[in-house]
Amino acid sequence: MKVRLDYVSNSSSSSFIVIEGEPEEVKVGDYYDWDPVILPTENGEHQFGWQVVDYHGFWDKVNWCAIMLNDMKQALESDWYVDKEGDSDWTKRQKAEMREAASRYDEFYKRFEYVMNKRFNIAFKLVDNEDRIFAYIDHQSGFNERPENTEMFESEETLYQFLASPGSYIHCDNDNHE
Repeated sequence: MKVRLDYVSNSSSSSFIVIEGEPEEVKVGDYYDWDPVILPTENGEHQFGWQVVDYHGFWDKVNWCAIMLNDMKQALESDWYVDKEGDSDWTKRQKAEMREAASRYDEFYKRFEYVMNKRFNIAFKLVDNEDRIFAYIDHQSGFNERPENTEMFESEETLYQFLASPGSYIHCDNDNHE
């Protein structure tokens, strides 16, 4: 994910993360009553769209990561990113970039699992089932449009900092205001 320090938009809506500050102890014990935690969870924001708000909550950030991972998995399983006869060179390059980005799913999932288990003592099950909970990141900010938007997974420490630092947050905004 592009780490930005101010609002930037090329769409009517734009969400991004800011990773900064020192991680602090996160108390998660009373936030869920089942084990493993089903992600994304209703315990935090799970619909990142046109709202104008910053999300600093632990479960908001966990959901952001879970949604990104679900989108990566869907890209891996989809034949949409396979080159087709008649694709332009530009389209072929875009599809190749998406396939390459999605190929890091296992690495990023394992890193997320390690941080959740070892740093927060949380077992989880990642579910992509819209019948259970409709969770999404707006079209211009999610993995399917911006596969580089997975930078929070680049290292254990970056992921931990994103999840545990009160200075890290998700910024949602849109262009429909002054």
